[in-house]
Amino acid sequence: MKVIRVSNYDHEDWQGDQYVVAGPGLSPEQAKVECELRCGDRRRSGEDWYRVVPDDYKLFKFAP
Repeated sequence: MKVIRVSNYDHEDWQGDQYVVAGPGLSPEQAKVECELRCGDRRRSGEDWYRVVPDDYKLFKFAP
């Protein structure tokens, strides 16, 4: 499992680019804890949200 950054507002432009912030290779429990810590961080930008996904998940990258 891995934790990725996603757009909190479902942007479909460069602001919606997804990228890995933890992993791959985390156990489901480790990934869940990491994701909850990042989502609960008071310093987190309102644009950012985090999700747990499988290691083979294909990231969204904006391509005009």
